[in-house]
Amino acid sequence: MTYEFKDYPTVTVAGKRYYKLSEDCLYPSVTSVLGETVAPEKKASLEAWRTSLGTAKADKETKRCGDRGTMLHLMLEQYLKGEEINVPGASHVEWAMFNGMKPKLRKIDEVIGQEVVLYSHGLEIAGRCDLIARYNGELCIVDFKTSTNIKDDKKIEDYKYQLCAYAVCFQEMFNEDIKTGIILMGVENAFPLEFKVPLDPYIPKLFHRVEKFYATLKI
Repeated sequence: MTYEFKDYPTVTVAGKRYYKLSEDCLYPSVTSVLGETVAPEKKASLEAWRTSLGTAKADKETKRCGDRGTMLHLMLEQYLKGEEINVPGASHVEWAMFNGMKPKLRKIDEVIGQEVVLYSHGLEIAGRCDLIARYNGELCIVDFKTSTNIKDDKKIEDYKYQLCAYAVCFQEMFNEDIKTGIILMGVENAFPLEFKVPLDPYIPKLFHRVEKFYATLKI
């Protein structure tokens, strides 16, 4: 089967990112939907972390982690395209993460799409997916993450909803189910983590969070 993807611009409205599929069609990004509907305890934990560090230090660390993720994503994208790795500003941290993740990348049998926009008219959402690939022979949504510390399964729940959202979009666009998501996480000063996520159990809760997001817009 041939998969054709189109790129779409993004705009920011009231602090939320939207994909502009046409002049009359704006869909919120998956990350915006999940960010607005995050569990209260997770939001409280983040606020407590910021308070403990202080605003300036928290902002600095947030930027560092964001830059780290951006650079690693670019390194992985270049690698999978067979290009020379050229990421100005990448430090030993990003290079260590990248080199640690390369054995995981060898499990990729076929790349279907990288950094592609997926959308659902049914849910009215859209998002840019890191990777769609055959991973160990199975069609999967693959997402690259970075972390300062080792995380267990309970701390990546929103990542699972993100994978689920992309799978729902892909099914609507191509009429093909993706049952499994893969999270490959680079960790500072540790071996990379791999999480294999069955996606079907997250669909009902994803629908609920999308409904909750749109309900907040009407308040």
